[in-house]
Amino acid sequence: MRQKLILTFITPMILVEVASAAMADTDTKGPFTFAKTNTSVFFYAAPPVNGEATIDGVQLQPGDVVAAFVNKDSVNDLCIGAWEVTTTGAYGSMAAYGDDPTTGEKDGAYGGEIVKFKIWQKDTDIISYAVPQGPDSTVWTSDGSVFNVGLAATSGISADSNGVRKDVFSQ
Repeated sequence: MRQKLILTFITPMILVEVASAAMADTDTKGPFTFAKTNTSVFFYAAPPVNGEATIDGVQLQPGDVVAAFVNKDSVNDLCIGAWEVTTTGAYGSMAAYGDDPTTGEKDGAYGGEIVKFKIWQKDTDIISYAVPQGPDSTVWTSDGSVFNVGLAATSGISADSNGVRKDVFSQ
């Protein structure tokens, strides 16, 4: 929950109120940390009928983490939610949080932004970009929307937890 602290100081002839910036609660899954705001959409994949999540064609394993991102700036991505896999090949329903306009910085998705995905493999400690396989869109729309999005990642294309790309192709 967000908290706003207002301190009132009384000095001779002056009443001063100092409001601290609203701070979002944060959560961490694997290497990904994100703000939990008051709006979110949800992403999931549940094989065999509703897609699956894979790396190099192999289903994700319990302990792996799927994370959702939007652009933070021209270089970095912003993690807006993550889900630790508990069922082989499946993830979600993962909350992907929207921006809170009461904070001083971008802490979630704006309506209309395209959501990107990354997968952290627990056993290799590698973060890989994941390509959405549908069938639903990956556009952050309105609070409460639910999207079925299968994911396919290739272990040779990876990123650090801030979204900076690094290729780790073996030779």
